[in-house]
Amino acid sequence: MGKAAKESNILLTPPLQPARQARPSQIPVPNNQPIQVSSPVYPIINPIVTTSLPISETSNIHQRLLQIPLYTPAYDRIYKHTMPTDGVILKAYPGRGSKEAPIFDGHKTSIQRYLEDINELCIQQGEDKDVAKIRKALWYVDYRFYDLWKQILSETKTWEENKLELLTHYPGLNSIYKYSVNDLMDFIEKYSMMSINNQENLAEYHCEFMVIASYLEKEKLMTKDDINRNYMMGLPENFHN
Repeated sequence: MGKAAKESNILLTPPLQPARQARPSQIPVPNNQPIQVSSPVYPIINPIVTTSLPISETSNIHQRLLQIPLYTPAYDRIYKHTMPTDGVILKAYPGRGSKEAPIFDGHKTSIQRYLEDINELCIQQGEDKDVAKIRKALWYVDYRFYDLWKQILSETKTWEENKLELLTHYPGLNSIYKYSVNDLMDFIEKYSMMSINNQENLAEYHCEFMVIASYLEKEKLMTKDDINRNYMMGLPENFHN
């Protein structure tokens, strides 16, 4: 080609223009709301966490967020070993040797009463099962009888069968007196050194006295006249007039 043709080709070919970048004001934003396009999108796992992006409720992003399942704790995995299957919440048992615990020391408390207390305690605690009663009967018994009871009690037998087995090893023990005359004398001596100066103290003395005295009268260990005479002995001098 000649020089004129080359110049003609140069004039016919338009020069390449660099691509123009749109200004931020020209980027279309739905509903004229600001949006952060450079931030990665993470799944929401906590309903308390909120986004700082003001998103319209009618936008596609809002609809997609509603479809993301929220995180919920696995309560069944946490509590399946501490919650009974029947929904009964187990309470804490009283400590061994505590005031609320059943007691059998082979002296004052009858074995039949002890076993009844064990039965009632397990029912109140939500464990009305033979195995629980057998274990608690062994747990609360006095240490002197533990080894013998451990050989007698069997979890393969029912609670009633175990009770009968225990009673055969303690013939006549059920007839041991719950209270003695000495118990009443000790109670009277204790209150004689106290100040009974109001109706509440007097009512407390009367109730505790009658618990022991009525038992002694029932077992023919004390007559009614003896009970009335000893009743006044526990009261202060001002009550004797």
